[in-house]
Amino acid sequence: MVAVAVASPVSLLGLIVGAASILVVLALASPMTVRAVRRWLRTGPRPSEGQLDTVVRALATSNPGFVPFQPFRPFQQSPPATDEELCRAWCASYGALHSTTSRRKLLRIVEERAGHLDEMEKRNPGTVAAWVASGATAADNPLPYLSLAHIDRGAINWDDLIDGRDQ
Repeated sequence: MVAVAVASPVSLLGLIVGAASILVVLALASPMTVRAVRRWLRTGPRPSEGQLDTVVRALATSNPGFVPFQPFRPFQQSPPATDEELCRAWCASYGALHSTTSRRKLLRIVEERAGHLDEMEKRNPGTVAAWVASGATAADNPLPYLSLAHIDRGAINWDDLIDGRDQ
């Protein structure tokens, strides 16, 4: 008898929830509701083609497994022979960064600039860090710092500089 008393409110509640769900689905699928939603969607602001393109690209590249371009090797051609040529290529690539509109070309230029930095660091270890630490920007020419690497520096005698006064 207790089981019947407990089962009846539970089954009644299930019937009420089921009936309410059916009513909600029928209300949402009614022709009047569909027309109202269509009218609401038509009157809202429409995004521009540029905005749609941006959203589509963002959605297309949001999956980490999707690669929208072929991976590049940092240096597809041989690096410039001299430091002057390397610095000239670095400065020219900065101008190319601002003149291109293609994302694929932009990525190639960025990879090329990374290769230039790697080559500078390989040829003159530490000078790229000194150049960057000096407040260099992407447009600056690193040649003055690279040419300093070839100067033979003697050890600094601090005692001579301060005349032996340690205070």
